[in-house]
Amino acid sequence: MPEPPASIGLAGAIGVYGGTFDPVHVGHVQVAAEVRGSLGLAHVTFVPAHQSPLKGRPSAPITDRLEMVRLAVGGLSWASVSEVEAERPPPSFTVETMRALANRFPSERLALIIGADALVEFADWREPGAILGIATVIAITRVGVPLVISPRMRALAELHPGRLVLHRASVSAVASRDIRARVSRGESIDGLVPVAVAEFVESMKLYRDG
Repeated sequence: MPEPPASIGLAGAIGVYGGTFDPVHVGHVQVAAEVRGSLGLAHVTFVPAHQSPLKGRPSAPITDRLEMVRLAVGGLSWASVSEVEAERPPPSFTVETMRALANRFPSERLALIIGADALVEFADWREPGAILGIATVIAITRVGVPLVISPRMRALAELHPGRLVLHRASVSAVASRDIRARVSRGESIDGLVPVAVAEFVESMKLYRDG
């Protein structure tokens, strides 16, 4: 798939960055900042998932994950945190989230930011075509990491031209699971998460049980 053409019209759109954020880390913030700058998004709202239907139960409760994201982006004028999924009982379906946000911001264009790993599963999400009808999907790829686009995903993209954009990120790879593992071993996570998030993890004694 090609890199996003200028005609895709994402300038001024609201980016919707969903994820478990268990915990949120510097890579999440860097990706959001890079995508916003490169594609001209007006704003990025982080949407912590209550619980993904395709993953197990998060290690930290939704209240703690919301607070960690607030701490991570609190000083950024271009970022905010939405409780739209936290307000609903789990599991969290993206199509419901995007419909809720489209109703909340009827005059705004929406762009859903996902990782390349999520793109592999996207065709299996609930009503993927409806998501593409509501928002442009920006899939984050990284140099050296193979990108898998299934035949079903290609077919969906062809039905919704211009609604799938691949954006190659230059930020370093950081994984929440590795951060949880480091905490459980009593190792430092300095530099992997924002300082305020590291302090919150310590104060709440999160991820101590591995």
